[in-house]
Amino acid sequence: MSDMKTSLKRIDIPQIDVGAPSPLVLAEENRLLFGYYLQTRAAGEPFDSCAIVSVGTYLALKFGYPNDEALGGHRYAPIGLRPYSAYEVLESEWIREMKEANWVHPHHTDRMFAYDRHFIFTFHDSVLEFVSSDDLAVSRSRGDLRELICAEACQRASVQRAETTRIAEELADRRGPHRGADGSRGTEKKHRGSGALGKLLQTLGLR
Repeated sequence: MSDMKTSLKRIDIPQIDVGAPSPLVLAEENRLLFGYYLQTRAAGEPFDSCAIVSVGTYLALKFGYPNDEALGGHRYAPIGLRPYSAYEVLESEWIREMKEANWVHPHHTDRMFAYDRHFIFTFHDSVLEFVSSDDLAVSRSRGDLRELICAEACQRASVQRAETTRIAEELADRRGPHRGADGSRGTEKKHRGSGALGKLLQTLGLR
């Protein structure tokens, strides 16, 4: 059962297909990308219409059980959870649980969780829940969902690599040129994000 303070706020998204939305979730350690097929019988949507949802960063996720037939047993069913929909969970007990568990961290402060939001998407055979401090970026596309997700992931990776390289070059320039045995600047290895610089970029959230 959900906490008595918890409530659901419906999110306006492209309508999830009630038959075979076939959601595809691609998750890195702190970045999330997912998509699903749209309801084609509504508003004359083409058969291969998809929605792609990009989440800048996320803290945790759950994906899987229950399906639409067992959704009535979900802890949020009594407060209005319905299939083929998306919601923001207000006063989320999941975020409170993570906040309480984090109290053991030597540098814990409740402000770490001040901007976190709990989202839930209900599909035909699965439910996706995640916690993120970012807004969701939702776009429509047409084509094979797997190909579209892979293309979007590759584009994001390219942008991320470019940003990492830019930061690495700035840091190297601040330290001044380092000359190799042949007189050239020995910064190429640093630009690859390995070693101490790579760890620094990870710490800064830039890798």
